[in-house]
Amino acid sequence: MFRFRGGWVFANRPECQKTMSTMLKSSWREIPPVLARRDCTLCRGTGWELLIVSGLSRARRCGCLALDRLLKLKEIVRIPRRYEHCSLGEFRPLTLSQTRALGEAQRFAERFPEVTRGLFFCGPPGVGKTHLAVAIVQELLQRFHEDLLFVDFESLAYRHACPTRASHKREDLEWGRMTRVSLLILDNFGQDAPSRDIVRMTEELLHARRVRKKASIFTGDAIPSHASFPLGRAWKLEHSPTQNLLCSLSANTVIDLFASVRVVHLHGADHRKLSSDTEVLFQNRNLRKT
Repeated sequence: MFRFRGGWVFANRPECQKTMSTMLKSSWREIPPVLARRDCTLCRGTGWELLIVSGLSRARRCGCLALDRLLKLKEIVRIPRRYEHCSLGEFRPLTLSQTRALGEAQRFAERFPEVTRGLFFCGPPGVGKTHLAVAIVQELLQRFHEDLLFVDFESLAYRHACPTRASHKREDLEWGRMTRVSLLILDNFGQDAPSRDIVRMTEELLHARRVRKKASIFTGDAIPSHASFPLGRAWKLEHSPTQNLLCSLSANTVIDLFASVRVVHLHGADHRKLSSDTEVLFQNRNLRKT
């Protein structure tokens, strides 16, 4: 017999043992998990970084957990790794249209979700369309978390055209998320020869987001800049995946699409070729010096 919380308990009785077990379980508290990465070289998995300030040892929260959360968010939002470095601060405009596009992206990121229209970045390859779209997502990532989604339209059309039984449930969940997220990025919006299924899928997606009043950002090839082109098919100036897809959609869908976005045209040289030319130039200079 012993005293426990102001009362006497007989440990040799079965009913007392059951009561004792219940009391111990109610007072048990699990150890909270360590909020840190095990492979972190700064905190060594403890979650605390040791510092020396004015000769005294100090400890502060390690940033490895925030970094780990950011990486997981990027995976959930599905930002491609080749675009993880893209940000508004890293964008270097070389033309007036790129400067205007950067301003549009900055204003959109500052005002979202209090925006009335989305954005449609259009232009030739390598002018920074996807860079700006991803940069907007990077700015909003800490506020909206998984309520953002980046989708490559080409891969989406391929999965929709070649479905498998095992992927039906996953595709249904993905489809529901595409229609509900606050901001959807449709990169490479276009198709060379869109089938009826792809056209129907595109129209259903655009209609679902328009009904829910959700904003979207598109990137695609160059399209005409005059205001009357959505009203007919005579505006098709050249063969491009974006124009082919737009011409395949119904007139009402095209009109609703361009009524819900602000078209931003980008012009300039392909930055990928410029970077490669610069590398070759510096390599030649180094060879001359040696």
